[in-house]
Amino acid sequence: MLTAATTITSCSNQNNAHDAAAVTAQNDSIEARQMAKEETFLAQKAKEPGVQSLGGGLLYKVLRAGNGAQPTSTSMVTVDYEGKLIDGKQFDSSRRGSGAPAVFRVNELITGWQVALVNMHIGEKWEIYVPAEAGYGERGAGRDIPGHSTLIFQLELIDIN
Repeated sequence: MLTAATTITSCSNQNNAHDAAAVTAQNDSIEARQMAKEETFLAQKAKEPGVQSLGGGLLYKVLRAGNGAQPTSTSMVTVDYEGKLIDGKQFDSSRRGSGAPAVFRVNELITGWQVALVNMHIGEKWEIYVPAEAGYGERGAGRDIPGHSTLIFQLELIDIN
Protein backbone atom coordinates (compact mmCIF):
# COMPACT_ATOMS: atom_id res chain seq x y z
CA MET A 1 0.00 0.00 0.00
CA LEU A 2 2.80 2.40 0.90
CA THR A 3 4.52 1.60 -2.40
CA ALA A 4 1.37 2.41 -4.41
CA ALA A 5 0.88 5.71 -2.55
CA THR A 6 4.53 6.63 -3.08
CA THR A 7 4.25 5.86 -6.80
CA ILE A 8 1.06 7.95 -7.14
CA THR A 9 2.65 10.85 -5.25
CA SER A 10 5.79 10.58 -7.37
CA CYS A 11 3.76 10.63 -10.60
CA SER A 12 1.71 13.56 -9.33
CA ASN A 13 4.87 15.52 -8.48
CA GLN A 14 6.30 14.76 -11.93
CA ASN A 15 3.07 15.99 -13.57
CA ASN A 16 3.15 19.20 -11.49
CA ALA A 17 6.78 19.78 -12.46
CA HIS A 18 5.91 19.12 -16.12
CA ASP A 19 2.93 21.51 -15.93
CA ALA A 20 5.08 24.20 -14.30
CA ALA A 21 7.74 23.78 -17.00
CA ALA A 22 5.07 24.08 -19.70
CA VAL A 23 3.69 27.28 -18.15
CA THR A 24 7.21 28.72 -17.85
CA ALA A 25 7.94 27.88 -21.49
CA GLN A 26 4.66 29.47 -22.58
CA ASN A 27 5.41 32.64 -20.57
CA ASP A 28 8.93 32.78 -22.00
CA SER A 29 7.46 32.52 -25.50
CA ILE A 30 4.99 35.35 -24.84
CA GLU A 31 7.79 37.45 -23.37
CA ALA A 32 10.04 36.77 -26.38
CA ARG A 33 7.25 37.79 -28.80
CA GLN A 34 6.63 40.98 -26.81
CA MET A 35 10.33 41.86 -26.82
CA ALA A 36 10.57 41.24 -30.58
CA LYS A 37 7.53 43.46 -31.17
CA GLU A 38 9.06 46.27 -29.10
CA GLU A 39 12.43 45.97 -30.88
CA THR A 40 10.73 46.07 -34.29
CA PHE A 41 8.80 49.19 -33.29
CA LEU A 42 12.00 50.99 -32.26
CA ALA A 43 13.87 49.89 -35.40
CA GLN A 44 11.07 51.23 -37.60
CA LYS A 45 10.77 54.44 -35.58
CA ALA A 46 14.52 55.08 -35.93
CA LYS A 47 14.09 55.22 -39.73
CA GLU A 48 11.39 57.91 -39.64
CA PRO A 49 12.26 61.46 -40.72
CA GLY A 50 13.22 63.73 -37.84
CA VAL A 51 13.76 60.92 -35.35
CA GLN A 52 17.16 61.11 -33.66
CA SER A 53 19.05 58.96 -31.17
CA LEU A 54 20.40 59.88 -27.76
CA GLY A 55 22.15 56.51 -27.39
CA GLY A 56 21.15 53.44 -25.46
CA GLY A 57 18.21 52.89 -27.80
CA LEU A 58 16.52 56.13 -26.70
CA LEU A 59 14.96 57.95 -29.65
CA TYR A 60 13.34 61.36 -29.88
CA LYS A 61 11.66 63.75 -32.26
CA VAL A 62 11.54 67.50 -31.64
CA LEU A 63 7.94 68.67 -31.88
CA ARG A 64 8.71 72.24 -30.84
CA ALA A 65 12.14 73.81 -30.44
CA GLY A 66 13.09 75.92 -27.46
CA ASN A 67 16.06 78.07 -26.61
CA GLY A 68 15.95 78.33 -22.83
CA ALA A 69 18.31 76.83 -20.28
CA GLN A 70 18.98 73.11 -19.96
CA PRO A 71 18.50 71.24 -16.68
CA THR A 72 21.17 69.19 -14.96
CA SER A 73 20.66 65.78 -13.42
CA THR A 74 19.95 67.37 -10.02
CA SER A 75 17.54 70.04 -11.30
CA MET A 76 13.89 70.22 -10.34
CA VAL A 77 11.87 70.57 -13.55
CA THR A 78 8.30 71.44 -14.40
CA VAL A 79 7.01 69.32 -17.25
CA ASP A 80 3.86 68.53 -19.09
CA TYR A 81 3.73 64.95 -20.37
CA GLU A 82 1.61 62.13 -21.68
CA GLY A 83 2.80 58.53 -21.68
CA LYS A 84 1.52 55.68 -23.80
CA LEU A 85 2.48 52.22 -24.97
CA ILE A 86 3.23 51.32 -28.58
CA ASP A 87 -0.38 50.15 -29.00
CA GLY A 88 -1.50 53.71 -28.23
CA LYS A 89 -2.87 52.95 -24.74
CA GLN A 90 -2.29 55.97 -22.50
CA PHE A 91 -0.96 54.99 -19.07
CA ASP A 92 -0.14 58.39 -17.55
CA SER A 93 -0.46 62.13 -18.04
CA SER A 94 0.48 65.22 -16.08
CA ARG A 95 -3.00 66.50 -16.84
CA ARG A 96 -4.74 63.70 -14.90
CA GLY A 97 -6.30 64.82 -11.67
CA SER A 98 -5.36 68.46 -11.07
CA GLY A 99 -4.67 69.21 -14.73
CA ALA A 100 -1.47 71.01 -13.75
CA PRO A 101 2.05 70.31 -15.01
CA ALA A 102 4.20 68.01 -12.85
CA VAL A 103 7.38 68.84 -10.93
CA PHE A 104 10.16 66.24 -10.65
CA ARG A 105 13.84 66.00 -9.75
CA VAL A 106 15.57 64.77 -12.92
CA ASN A 107 17.74 62.12 -11.25
CA GLU A 108 14.70 60.49 -9.62
CA LEU A 109 13.07 59.61 -12.94
CA ILE A 110 13.42 56.64 -15.29
CA THR A 111 16.68 56.65 -17.23
CA GLY A 112 14.99 57.55 -20.52
CA TRP A 113 13.56 60.74 -19.03
CA GLN A 114 16.85 61.64 -17.35
CA VAL A 115 18.75 61.40 -20.64
CA ALA A 116 16.10 63.31 -22.56
CA LEU A 117 15.59 66.12 -20.05
CA VAL A 118 19.26 67.08 -19.70
CA ASN A 119 19.35 67.46 -23.50
CA MET A 120 16.21 69.60 -23.71
CA HIS A 121 15.89 73.39 -23.46
CA ILE A 122 13.09 75.19 -21.67
CA GLY A 123 10.20 75.57 -24.09
CA GLU A 124 10.96 72.41 -26.05
CA LYS A 125 8.46 69.65 -26.62
CA TRP A 126 9.71 66.24 -27.70
CA GLU A 127 8.24 62.88 -28.39
CA ILE A 128 10.58 60.31 -26.84
CA TYR A 129 10.66 56.58 -27.46
CA VAL A 130 12.05 54.82 -24.40
CA PRO A 131 13.19 51.20 -24.73
CA ALA A 132 12.33 48.94 -21.79
CA GLU A 133 15.91 49.00 -20.53
CA ALA A 134 15.68 52.78 -20.04
CA GLY A 135 12.13 52.56 -18.68
CA TYR A 136 10.69 49.95 -16.34
CA GLY A 137 12.58 46.94 -17.72
CA GLU A 138 11.35 43.40 -17.38
CA ARG A 139 9.24 44.12 -14.30
CA GLY A 140 7.01 46.80 -15.83
CA ALA A 141 5.07 49.16 -13.56
CA GLY A 142 1.73 48.38 -12.00
CA ARG A 143 -1.17 47.12 -14.08
CA ASP A 144 -0.74 49.57 -16.94
CA ILE A 145 2.85 48.96 -18.06
CA PRO A 146 3.77 45.34 -18.79
CA GLY A 147 7.35 44.16 -18.54
CA HIS A 148 9.60 44.79 -21.55
CA SER A 149 7.46 47.72 -22.71
CA THR A 150 8.69 50.50 -24.94
CA LEU A 151 7.26 53.76 -23.68
CA ILE A 152 6.27 56.78 -25.77
CA PHE A 153 6.09 60.17 -24.11
CA GLN A 154 5.23 63.61 -25.33
CA LEU A 155 7.39 65.62 -22.98
CA GLU A 156 7.43 69.40 -22.69
CA LEU A 157 10.05 71.14 -20.52
CA ILE A 158 8.23 74.14 -19.06
CA ASP A 159 10.67 75.37 -16.44
CA ILE A 160 13.68 74.59 -14.27
CA ASN A 161 12.91 75.33 -10.63
